[in-house]
Amino acid sequence: MKLQHLLPVAALALPLAASAQTVTLPTLDFESTAWQSLGVFDTWEASPFRTGALTGNCALLSNPTTGELNPIDGTPVNPSAKVLAVQRSRYGSNTFGARITLNQPFDLTPTPKYVHAWIHTPKAGRAMIIGLGKRKDRPGQSDEVVQFAQITGSSLEADRWQEIVLPAAGNEGVQIHSLVIVPHCESPHDLTEDFAAYIDNVSVNDSPAPSLITGYYPISVDKKQAYTRTDRHLDIVRLSVDGKQQVFNVPTPRTVYTDAGTAEFFAKAGDVVTPSVTYNGTWMHSYVYLDKNQDGKFDPDTELVSYSYYKGKQRRPNREQRQHHRAAPLHRSRRPRPRHLPPALQDRLGQQRSPSDPPTCSSTVVPSSTSVSTYMVSTPLSRSTTSTAKSSPPTVRSSKASKPPSANPSPSR
Repeated sequence: MKLQHLLPVAALALPLAASAQTVTLPTLDFESTAWQSLGVFDTWEASPFRTGALTGNCALLSNPTTGELNPIDGTPVNPSAKVLAVQRSRYGSNTFGARITLNQPFDLTPTPKYVHAWIHTPKAGRAMIIGLGKRKDRPGQSDEVVQFAQITGSSLEADRWQEIVLPAAGNEGVQIHSLVIVPHCESPHDLTEDFAAYIDNVSVNDSPAPSLITGYYPISVDKKQAYTRTDRHLDIVRLSVDGKQQVFNVPTPRTVYTDAGTAEFFAKAGDVVTPSVTYNGTWMHSYVYLDKNQDGKFDPDTELVSYSYYKGKQRRPNREQRQHHRAAPLHRSRRPRPRHLPPALQDRLGQQRSPSDPPTCSSTVVPSSTSVSTYMVSTPLSRSTTSTAKSSPPTVRSSKASKPPSANPSPSR
């Protein structure tokens, strides 16, 4: 069989997902929930939409995107009957967007809350969420003062629903009366015509974890993001089977995300597969997932099959696991995209091993009870000293590692 699609990803830092959440603003689905008013807003004070020279278009429409299906289960990504549509005007600034005036304002706190919004736009670009409000102890103050403004760190892809999750924090005593969802926070100078963008499921809670997850192995970074420094990069990924190395060379120019969808690795049921990587940098680690149930996502409780370091330990399958996994052959996997490093693993990287220790991954046995064979290697970076390190096979000593946390996708920032 073929162990297909070894997928390297570098330097993904993810926030922890909350298991329970405090809801500050119930989800505005524009069907069952209420709001005070809808309109447009531009933070540019000389904007024709602020002076009254132009009137923006923002209204509820029947959802025109129900034909967009999740490739995993074939259901509509957004089955809502109604969505909020806003005309992105080329005469507005980069902060022009749809304004939702709330029925009840909510309080800002120094501890961040998280504002969620689903956006569907025909033009790729970054998005922004702005909070308008005033202090409770200043009744004469305008409620159109910008109290927070957060922009995504990467661009939204065109023509598909995506959820942005951005933090909102401020001084005590400040209340947010309106949220402005900016679906295209880019310069309007290159726009030759206006376009319509759609917004849905706006909410505020204390969880940074998105609710919208579609497609195979979604990631939280721009897939075309180039490296911003040259002293840290992943060069080679290997899988060794029966002493024979199968190699994937990361192409140049390097990007933070590398889709190795054309790479094929061969193994048969019961083979012991040893992953290793070569990189430039220091104090780096590797994590290997196997999507055993082929559900388009990685479960760290059952599918994190090998890692180079976690809480001072290496992981290897025990005798019972090896015996259990030797049986029926694997089948070729569907086309994957990479998931990301479990958040707590990223948080634990402060407990690093000595830079003189080799960055090895432990061996893993090819399972026989699954029909999926998708691997991902993730190498987070944490130190700036430059060196070139080549991984070596692990020792035969076994050790029991702590259970890693859930690998939820992070919000766009």
